Amino acid sequence: QKGPEEGASLPVLLFLHGFLGSSSDWAPVMDALSTTYRCIAIDLPGHGQTQVHSPQFPTPPQPPSDSSSSSSSSPVSSPPDSDFSSSLDLDSSSSSYSTPPLSLNSQSTSQESSLESSCALFSPTSLQSYSIEAVSGAIQALVVSLGLNSASSGGCLAVGYSLGARIALVSLTSPSGPPTLSTSEVSSSATPMVTQRVISRAVIVSGSPGLRDPAARKARKAHDDTLAHALQFGGVPAFVSSWYQHPMWAPLRGRPCFPSLLRLRSSGCALNLAQALSGMSPGRQAPVWGALEGLAADEILLVVGEKDGKFV
Repeated sequence: QKGPEEGASLPVLLFLHGFLGSSSDWAPVMDALSTTYRCIAIDLPGHGQTQVHSPQFPTPPQPPSDSSSSSSSSPVSSPPDSDFSSSLDLDSSSSSYSTPPLSLNSQSTSQESSLESSCALFSPTSLQSYSIEAVSGAIQALVVSLGLNSASSGGCLAVGYSLGARIALVSLTSPSGPPTLSTSEVSSSATPMVTQRVISRAVIVSGSPGLRDPAARKARKAHDDTLAHALQFGGVPAFVSSWYQHPMWAPLRGRPCFPSLLRLRSSGCALNLAQALSGMSPGRQAPVWGALEGLAADEILLVVGEKDGKFV
């Protein structure tokens, strides 16, 4: 937190970081705004210091191997420089998804369909605390418990980047509780239901309202589950190194701060990050496109980078 403590009447800004990030990502922005806003940033589940209280599950087994295949089908056997990110489409809102969902290994179609059910890492029970809906509900409950949405301060404005932007969108557009795709797939029953809007406005930085096409969601879910396996079995440093080889990160790789950022990102917990990647996948998120029509012009601001081809 930066700026005045509780009791002040300044507007509240709640900052939500992206995947692999942490609350400290927002420190320079918060420093600049803390004289006119009460700035608060949180670590999302699976990141930083946030601990998720969810049912325990055993260490995930190795993905099933294909005896008929001549190449290895296990991400754990990939060398540190293997290209985990060659087929990433981060937070894509496209209705067409042509990338093979399991491009990291040579598993057969039958193995692809059994990958999720064979591993406790991706079971509905272990992932429910990491769903976009559950995280949104927990954040809204936190805002209420801290009194950050008081009328005297003008309510709480969420500022989210990428993954954080999707959470902010769900929170902004779901005053009666976040939507779900199905009760068997995601659950927010562990978080208090919201009866009125808690997040009054939002700044969405490179974020999508979700995938409208069910087939695209299914493909994206399988794709992100495979990436999560690569992360869990290959380790955080190797995954992070390949993640930032994606073309969209080219400008970032050229900045002097990139080596230190890479080291910082590589220090996370593989299991927690893998659960976050799967649980908060756009493939498991109910799209909120329709709800955007009910927002006033001053309730949402969309921000994208000029070189971000998905949004420009």
